Amino acid sequence: MRIAYVCGDPGIPVLGDKGAAVHVRELIRGFATVGHRVALFAARTGHGDRDDLVAEVYRVGLDERGVPGRPQDVVREREWSCVMQHDAWMASLAAEHARSPFDLVYERYSLWTRAGAAFARRHRLPYVVEVNSPLRDEQQRYRSLAWTLRAERVERLVYAAATAVVAVSEGVARHVRAHTNTPDRVHVVENGVDLALYAAAPACERRRPFTVGFLGSLKPWHGVDVLIAAAARVREQVPALGVRIVGDGPERASLERMAHEFGIGDVVEFTGSVPKREVPAQLASMDVATAPYPRLDGFYFSPLKVYDYLASGRPIVASRVGHLPHLLRHGETALLVAPGDVDDLARALVRLWRSPSFAGSLGRAARADAVALHGWDARARRILGLATEPLVGVTTQAIRKDALSWHVE
Repeated sequence: MRIAYVCGDPGIPVLGDKGAAVHVRELIRGFATVGHRVALFAARTGHGDRDDLVAEVYRVGLDERGVPGRPQDVVREREWSCVMQHDAWMASLAAEHARSPFDLVYERYSLWTRAGAAFARRHRLPYVVEVNSPLRDEQQRYRSLAWTLRAERVERLVYAAATAVVAVSEGVARHVRAHTNTPDRVHVVENGVDLALYAAAPACERRRPFTVGFLGSLKPWHGVDVLIAAAARVREQVPALGVRIVGDGPERASLERMAHEFGIGDVVEFTGSVPKREVPAQLASMDVATAPYPRLDGFYFSPLKVYDYLASGRPIVASRVGHLPHLLRHGETALLVAPGDVDDLARALVRLWRSPSFAGSLGRAARADAVALHGWDARARRILGLATEPLVGVTTQAIRKDALSWHVE
């Protein structure tokens, strides 16, 4: 099977180290592992090792012209330039289809790209849409969204056109079902992990100092501040303590200040962002890997970091939030703690320090779960099983450049 993978989000440099970019490449590798060819059409390629991407890559350029004036004017211009790329996306897909026909269109949902839906409908191909978050709501809440009505119309149209919608968590699936007239086409397919990276996962051996770690972007909703506060309390009982924070982001400076204010600046290491191939070695240097999420309303994440933790065989301490209690079995593959509870997190970390044998048993069980259940090849097979036949619910004419008249028939 030949798959056209569409990633129209200009915020995802598909060759970069950003989590979303890693997700794109690893799912494509999953498709390749189970015997299929992929052509990736991306709004942004970024800089990175193309050898890490087992696909042909075609960049569909964005015309971010920008205009002088109020910030909102610039936002509108940037969003409209994304909308106006429809013909370029269609032409790029059509050229490759003419050279070697596609059997499936797979799209990572973005705010404005509707070419995947139109192309699949025009050529009567199965069309699968992957949704990773309530993107429109996030854009309004955390950034800026000028064309709110147009964004909603794109969202509803894309969902309606899909043979299947793949949501990475039940929280995301609930959001999609609330915005489509075809909720029966929405399926939960969680994220996965590249097991080949962890083919030789090291044993859990006690280190000195006892090193507690975190992997991911440094943003407020990841709870790294909770980890630093808990580490300060752990140090009262564990003098030889280390904290390794692997990743970067807008909160780094404030987290560094916080570590010094808590008196543990000398034991907290910020590595910055690292390439994906270096992540296994970083995790191997940790005695415990943490996902210390705070209490969040409507937690919908399917954190890639936790799947990496499982595959690495590290003992895990994670917040009891969202779908994590479904993914992690308390006392068997991880310790689950109350979200945002510094004391609860500190107690769990001290427990693992005091009982290396228990920590080792958690790590081994976590690794076994990853190998048995969470490889990207398994995810790829599940997704392809949902792509059975094209649907005819949306006309080609309905998916046109004039955003004011988009409609579902």
